[in-house]
Amino acid sequence: MINNELEMKALGESKVFKDITTKSGNVKKVASTQIGQQILFDEALRILPSVMDWIDNKSAKVHRTTIKAYFTSEDMVLSKVTQTLLFLSGAIYYGDNANKNKAVKTRHKKVNGLRKRILTDLDFDHCWRFLEIIIAHSQYFDVVREKEFVEGRPSMNLRYKCNLSDIIVEKLAEQASAAFYPMPMTTPPIPWTLDQEGKAMGGYENYQYPLVRADQKYVNYDKFGDKIFTSINYIQSTPWIVNKTLLEIIKLDLKEPQKHEYVKMDYPSNVDCKWELDLEEDSLSDDVVEDIKIARRQYRDQMSLYKAEMGDYESAMGKFRAVRLALSVCDRYKDEEAIYFPHSYDFRGRVYPLPIGLTPQGSDAVKALLLYKDCLLYTSDAADE
Repeated sequence: MINNELEMKALGESKVFKDITTKSGNVKKVASTQIGQQILFDEALRILPSVMDWIDNKSAKVHRTTIKAYFTSEDMVLSKVTQTLLFLSGAIYYGDNANKNKAVKTRHKKVNGLRKRILTDLDFDHCWRFLEIIIAHSQYFDVVREKEFVEGRPSMNLRYKCNLSDIIVEKLAEQASAAFYPMPMTTPPIPWTLDQEGKAMGGYENYQYPLVRADQKYVNYDKFGDKIFTSINYIQSTPWIVNKTLLEIIKLDLKEPQKHEYVKMDYPSNVDCKWELDLEEDSLSDDVVEDIKIARRQYRDQMSLYKAEMGDYESAMGKFRAVRLALSVCDRYKDEEAIYFPHSYDFRGRVYPLPIGLTPQGSDAVKALLLYKDCLLYTSDAADE
């Protein structure tokens, strides 16, 4: 059994990286994961009508005869679009040691590779046009410009970029959270009671959390009166539903904080601080010592300001991630007739929900995603009368 949140977090992280790395430690391709495959299959179906319209009506007339002769049916187009999306998708994660020595292929090389592997009967120009239509309509791929130096001269390269990496890692992280952290229930939680051995039992059906979040050797449940159990059972038996209207509004309104909006100053330079010198022992002139002291003092002041700005940015990112996690939990439970939140006490006697992400005690945005089910029933009955 998992005993604490740190252990849960470690297991969750290991699950994420296990899903995106091979046994040899290399990073998987997007198309090698079930999540990546499903996303790309759904994307192929979504953009199929646009690709068909291009083939039949919007391709250049000089190329249309050849293109229509090659793409003989809608099933064949869907197959080629799907294969192309799988071909375009790259590695999931580019960390410090992930596929670091592999060259990034330019757009020209990608088109040639597509022609050799998938669109074997089309020439380069037709392959390129087909690929550009897919890129234009897909939400997961972009054309990016990158500067490089060839024989000392600057040159611009175009390449295709897949942005599925963050999406897949985020989805895996949400799955890991669901696997290792408690979620809401769709049936009323088990009422908290004392068993014959004097242990507090209740909450979830398949995992027993302690009633009091404290070292259990200091908790004597025999001294707990009926009111202790009655109050927490009343709270956790309250049925809720997801506020679907607000869920969609928050999805549209939620924007990821941008670092440049919070961190206005550059990272302070400490070149003049000369930290390797010991001002007490090294034989330095008084003027040099004074200059170094001033440089170090200015660096500390600037670093304090920089850390304050970074703190504001990290705080905003923390709130953003909390709301985003709540949205993902809402999506999972939005069609349930009722959801419940098992509760427990902390060591001070305060009552808190056990689930994470979506709870009645979250931020204003998170709390607004929930509605009392019974309150809506009363409102509906009053309106009928």
